Amino acid sequence: MPERLEPGSAAWRHYGHQHVQRYAFATDRIVGRRVLDLACGVGYGSYILAQGAGREVTGVDLSVEAVAYGRKHYQRPGLRIETGDALQWGAGEEVFDTVVSFETIEHLPDPAAFAVRLAAHVRPGGRLIISAPNTLQHKRAAMPIENPFHVSEPDHATFRGWLTPHFEIEAEWEQSAVTPLAASALDGLHDTMDSLRQRWWLRAANRIEHLLRGHRPSGVAATPRANRSLLVATELFPLLPERWSACDVFVFICRRPAPARAGTG
Repeated sequence: MPERLEPGSAAWRHYGHQHVQRYAFATDRIVGRRVLDLACGVGYGSYILAQGAGREVTGVDLSVEAVAYGRKHYQRPGLRIETGDALQWGAGEEVFDTVVSFETIEHLPDPAAFAVRLAAHVRPGGRLIISAPNTLQHKRAAMPIENPFHVSEPDHATFRGWLTPHFEIEAEWEQSAVTPLAASALDGLHDTMDSLRQRWWLRAANRIEHLLRGHRPSGVAATPRANRSLLVATELFPLLPERWSACDVFVFICRRPAPARAGTG
């Protein structure tokens, strides 16, 4: 069974915030109208990416079940979800302004080949937004986090090495690990910006759960006090060199260079 996060699952209550946060981050950094979400899972991220006016988003995932799920629960104009292998889909004929691929490359036995496929789908001058877990905080951590689905976790140098033959890295960000927030701690944060940010992300995750179940609420009520211990916190920060080994998840923003113009002399 593949590693896949589904809204409404037990894992979603812990990790959903982190996944939604990544897609919201990408939404603000998309260039152009045509967007590819490669290895989109059940499609909630593709749905988030499609929020922009006039935006055309294609979500692609290997799982037939995940694609069927996404087609049923995440319908909106400009969004299509298809079945396909990340290493073969499109045969390089589908080119996009922006390609998003989160938590995918570490699942593949040949990440370098995947980088070639990503480049084939990004138009010259277009953008790639990609993430991967830092192996120094996962499989190669002092207390290793074993994950049988992760066959190619990178460190910072390795991740850059996969991407730089095909892309210019415009910005490097890190996403912090998921940290549960105790109810007692939240009670002291109600009037701070951090508290407001956490409640906003919870409402976003909660809304995805409602959409998954076929509901389209006009608003999501605040979380009852009894459930506040379920809140989790993550954040995205610019990645500093001294954090290369310590960050939890790499999030890189890359640009595919335009072809060099031939000389006119």
